[in-house]
Amino acid sequence: MPEALELLDEILKSDLPEIVPEMIRKIQGFAASTSDMDLMLGSFPVLVRILRYGSVRKTNLDALVSLAAEVLPRICLGLPDAARNMDEETAKEWLHLILGVHQAVHLLTDIPGRSDWDRGACWPCA
Repeated sequence: MPEALELLDEILKSDLPEIVPEMIRKIQGFAASTSDMDLMLGSFPVLVRILRYGSVRKTNLDALVSLAAEVLPRICLGLPDAARNMDEETAKEWLHLILGVHQAVHLLTDIPGRSDWDRGACWPCA
């Protein structure tokens, strides 16, 4: 999913608006069907970056706003269980991913799940 979002970002920068809706639908479908926490953690900052900077042509990105609003609560619900019993190396990798999500969360002002994230309800140690 992070790679698909990076591709979408390139499509937006290349001013290919006819491809954007189909690409967003594919990303939404994949996001809805995955339970891979690595993918969700890695994708969220990319998603937020696209939303924050958008496209020069002001392409409608409402579907990506909805996607971000779906992914963050799923991260919050799944992160504590996904982080149990992991080895030290994986924990170090996830720390980097979690910090990326943390920074991204604070770039969006109105997103479901932000208050849970801010009060630590999503964090594995909470």
